[in-house]
Amino acid sequence: MSPILSESDHCDACGTQAFVKATRDGQVLLFCGHHGRQHRVELVARGWVVTDEMHRIEGDTRTAAHV
Repeated sequence: MSPILSESDHCDACGTQAFVKATRDGQVLLFCGHHGRQHRVELVARGWVVTDEMHRIEGDTRTAAHV
């Protein structure tokens, strides 16, 4: 399975490459690994669907996790 996020996707908080995507009601937020970990619990609690591709930072071949 190919990644959902590409090198052209950038963190809305700091501008580095995004590895976490949060979606809700047609809205999309993108986060780097740091900001994805920082905001994940609250996003999920507020009903956002979080797609986590942080495994790609370490070169892991697992597929994206959806929460």
